[in-house]
Amino acid sequence: MKHYKVVTAVHAGGERMSMVIDLQTARPDEHALTFLINNYRGYAPNTILRVAESIALTLEWGAFILQDHRGLVGRLLAGEIFSAAEIFSLSEFLRTSRERSGGKSSSVVCAETHLTRLLRASEFCSFVMKEASVRIPLSDPRSKVFIERIHQLETAFSDMRPSKPVAIYSVKSLTPRQAERILELLDPKNPANPFSDLSTRIRNQSIFELMYYTGIRLGELLNPRIQDVEFGNPTSLYIVRRPHAADDPRSNPAQVKRKSRVLPLSHPGAAKHLKEYLDDIRPELEKRYHEPTALMFLSIDRGTPLSARAVQKIFKELRASVCDDGEIDGLPISALTPMSMRHSFSNDTEESLVNEGLTEEERRPILMQLRGDSSPRSVDPYIQRTREKRSRKHLITRQRAMFEKSQLENEDVPY
Repeated sequence: MKHYKVVTAVHAGGERMSMVIDLQTARPDEHALTFLINNYRGYAPNTILRVAESIALTLEWGAFILQDHRGLVGRLLAGEIFSAAEIFSLSEFLRTSRERSGGKSSSVVCAETHLTRLLRASEFCSFVMKEASVRIPLSDPRSKVFIERIHQLETAFSDMRPSKPVAIYSVKSLTPRQAERILELLDPKNPANPFSDLSTRIRNQSIFELMYYTGIRLGELLNPRIQDVEFGNPTSLYIVRRPHAADDPRSNPAQVKRKSRVLPLSHPGAAKHLKEYLDDIRPELEKRYHEPTALMFLSIDRGTPLSARAVQKIFKELRASVCDDGEIDGLPISALTPMSMRHSFSNDTEESLVNEGLTEEERRPILMQLRGDSSPRSVDPYIQRTREKRSRKHLITRQRAMFEKSQLENEDVPY
C-alpha cells in the first residue's frame, strides 16, 4: 500500500489500539479511527488489527483505483454511493491486494479472508454515510435521500458477498479416533513424543488437552493466571476478560475476546496433568524469566509468557509428527490447528446435546455459553451441520426403504 498503513499504539494502561495512518499527512485517518473506536474498542488486539487492515485496503482502493478527486470518504460524505462495477472492483482489490516485500502483489487470499475484508469495507462505508446523515436535520429532504442511499449501498455490498453451503463433515474438527491418536502421542512417557525434554512434553500435553476438552480460544488459553484454576471435583477454569496488563512483555498479548465464564474440567487425566504442570514445571520456568508473572503458560527456554506464535509452532511440530502421507487418519494435515480444537469441542458438544433430545432453541444458548459467544450466528455452523446430517440420514433411509420395497414387489411378479 502507498497511501495508507496500519500502526498499533500502546497506551499507558497497556491497551493496544490499531490505527490507519494517512501517509500523505502522517496522521491517523479521522473516519477510520472513529469507526474503530466506536465499533471495535474492547475487542482483541488481533481483531482490531485485522479490521484496521481491511479499512486501510478499502481507503487504498479509493485513492488508487476509484477515479474521484474527492476520494472514497469524500464521495460517501456527499451522499453518493458506488456503482455495481465499482463495488466489484473493490471486491477484487480486497481479494488480491496484499503485498510482499518488493512491492509485488501476492496470490489471491482465501475465501474466508476475502469475505471478512468485504464485510468490514461494507461496515466502514455505511458508517461514514451514517456519520454524515446524523448531521442533517430530519426536516431536510436530504435526510430521506441519505437513508435510502445507505440502504442501497448495504444491499449492493450484500449482493456481492459470496455464499457457500456449510459442509456436513468439517475438515476443521477431529474425530474421536484422531484425537485419541494425538493424545496417545502426547503422553510424556511415549518414546514417539515429538518434543524432546520432559518439561516441554508435560506443558504441551496440558495445552492440547485444555483446548480439546474445553473449546477455549487461543487467546483464552494464553490469558489465564494461576488463580484462574480451581482444582476440585470437578476442576474449574475461570475465563476472565481483563484489561491489558502494562507489564505483559508480549508484543501482541492474548485477550479474552468475548464473555467471561467458568468451564469445568471434569476429565480426571486432563486435570491431573494440568496440576502436574503448575506444581512441578511452571515454578522452574518462572525462575528463568526473572520477573514475577501470574500467567499460566510460560516458554521453556526463557520462562516468558507463552505467545500465540509459540503455540502455532507447537501444532506445526505436532502435525509433522502425526501425519502420514499428508493426513491423520483421513484428516488433512493442514486441519490440525489450535482452531480445530475449538471446532472439535463445538461439534462434539452439539452432538451430545442432540442425543439428549434438546431442541435447536434449547441447544443454541448452551453452545453460546460454553463457547463464550455473544452472537447466535457464531454457533450456526454447528446447528446447520446437525440439520445437514439429519437430512442426509433421512434421505438415505428413505431411499433404502424404497429400494427394498421395489425388490419385494419384483419378487411377487410371476414369470
